[in-house]
Amino acid sequence: MKRLAILSLLANLILGVLLVMPRARPDAASSSGSASTGPQERRTPTTTNLVEITRVITNASPGFSWAMVESEDYPTYMENLRRLEVPEWLVRELILLELGRHYELRELAELGDATEHWATYSERLRLRRERANARVALALEERDVMRRLTGTYRHGEGKDFADNDGFHWVLGVLPLDTAREAMSELVLQYEINQLLEDQVGLVTPSDRQQMLAGFNLARNRALSLAAPALTEEFWLRLQVLLGIMMGDFDFPGLQLTGPQFRELIRIRFQFIDPIADEFSNQPEPTGAELAQRERNVRDALAAVLGEKLADDYARSRNPAFRTIHEFTEKQQLPIESAIFIHDVRQAAINEVRNVMTNPQVQPEQRLEHRQMVQRETEALLFDALGPETFQSYKENEGAWLNRVGGSVPSDDAGGAR
Repeated sequence: MKRLAILSLLANLILGVLLVMPRARPDAASSSGSASTGPQERRTPTTTNLVEITRVITNASPGFSWAMVESEDYPTYMENLRRLEVPEWLVRELILLELGRHYELRELAELGDATEHWATYSERLRLRRERANARVALALEERDVMRRLTGTYRHGEGKDFADNDGFHWVLGVLPLDTAREAMSELVLQYEINQLLEDQVGLVTPSDRQQMLAGFNLARNRALSLAAPALTEEFWLRLQVLLGIMMGDFDFPGLQLTGPQFRELIRIRFQFIDPIADEFSNQPEPTGAELAQRERNVRDALAAVLGEKLADDYARSRNPAFRTIHEFTEKQQLPIESAIFIHDVRQAAINEVRNVMTNPQVQPEQRLEHRQMVQRETEALLFDALGPETFQSYKENEGAWLNRVGGSVPSDDAGGAR
C-alpha cells in the first residue's frame, strides 16, 4: 500500500510539471517570419497552475456603431449624418421617418382612448372635444417641426397618394416631393376635419365654417408649392379625380373636346364644389338648391361655350334623362336612344303644359287633347324601341306615359313620373 501511495505522488508531480511548462503554439513559427501589416498586436501570456490566458493589446480603431450617430436631438442627428456624407435627400427622409414615428408614439401615450362611463353626456362631449383639439394641435405641431427641420411636410397617407401609380396622371404634373407635400397638406386638413366631426358630436354651422376655412387654407398652401401653371393643372385634375370618386362626374350624352372639358371643370367648380362640401361636412345639396346650382353652371357655360353645349350639359344632369340613360344602358342601346326618348318625353310635357295654360282651349277639350298627346308619344317610342323594349320601358321607367293625360310631369322629375 505504501508503494502505491508513493507511485501516485510521483505521477501527480510529473503531471504538474507538464502543465506549467511553456508550450510552443502551432501558429507561432509561421507568423514570426511574416511581414507586419495593419494594426500591431502584442500578446502577453499569463500562466496559472491550470490554464493559460492570453491578453491581446491592439492599436486598431474601434468599430462603427450606429449609437455614435443617433441622437435624441434631431439637429445633432442630422449633422452626424452629414459628417458621414449621407446624401441630403436621405438625411431628410430619415428625419421625416423618425418624426412620424415619434409623433405617433406621442399620440398613443398622451391621447389614448379614455373611459368616459363615469361622466355625464355634457362632460363626455366636453372631453371628446378637448381630445379632438389636442390631437389637432399635435398634428399641427408635427407639421411645423417637420417643415422647420427638413423644409417640407410629409403625412403618411398623403405620401401614399402621391406614390400610388393609379394617381400618377393627376399628381405626375408636379415634382414628386411637391406632390407629396401638396397631398399631405390636403390629407392633414381632411383628417383634422374628420377629428372634429367624429369627436364633437353634432356638427354646428360654426364647426362647418371652421372646416371650410381650414380646407381653403390647405388648398392655398398646396397651390403655392409650385409654379401657377403646374398647380392649376394639378388642381383641375384633382377635381376630376375626386369628382369621379364621389360619383359626381357623370355627364351622359355630353360630347366635349379636351379644352371644352377643362373649361367645364373650371366653370362648374365655381358653383358646385363637392370637394369643399366633403371637407367641410356641408349637407349635400338637393331639390331646388341643386337645380339652381345646375342652372347657374348651364348659364355660365352658354356664355363661354355656346347654347348647344350648355343645353347638352343641362340634359346630362337632368334626373329624368339619367333614369332614361340607365334604362337604355341595361337594354344595350346607344346613347342616341336615350337622347331620343328624353326629347320625346320633354316635347310631350311641353305640349301638355301648353294645353293646360292655353285659355282658348275649353276645359272639356283638355282631357281629349292630352290623351291624343299620350297616344302619339307612345307611338313614337314604340317605333323607336320595338314592342318588347317599349313595353318594358312603359311598365317601369316610362310610367309617366300613363299620367300624361291626367297630370303634368315636372321637368325635374325622375323618369318614372
